[in-house]
Amino acid sequence: MSYLFRTTGQVLGVALSGALIQDVLLRKLRATITGPDADEIIWRVRHSTEAIRELDPIHRDAAIGAYAAAIRAAFIAQAVVAFLAFLSCLPIEEFPLAGSHEEQADHDRRRREGTLVRNGSQQATEPSA
Repeated sequence: MSYLFRTTGQVLGVALSGALIQDVLLRKLRATITGPDADEIIWRVRHSTEAIRELDPIHRDAAIGAYAAAIRAAFIAQAVVAFLAFLSCLPIEEFPLAGSHEEQADHDRRRREGTLVRNGSQQATEPSA
């Protein structure tokens, strides 16, 4: 089940980052590349980075700047999402699992007796009836 959530997150991350890159790239290219063949240049640059080599220096600089801005926007968005994910994990309480069968049996016994130690402090609980 965790594999499903992990792979879904990966697919969504790549897809949303790609969409953001394409959106920012298109807006920046339209703002910086002008002229009679601007649409052709923008189409070629968006579909292949190899087209950048063939451009004149002014359009080449504009295309490189647009790609830099688009990739920067995607990295900033990913950093924000990662930070929000980190913040959402902070209130989650950790319950370490016992490593061996003996430790698990001891853990279960202490839980039944109400003397289970959590987070460095001993908690006495009422045994369930």
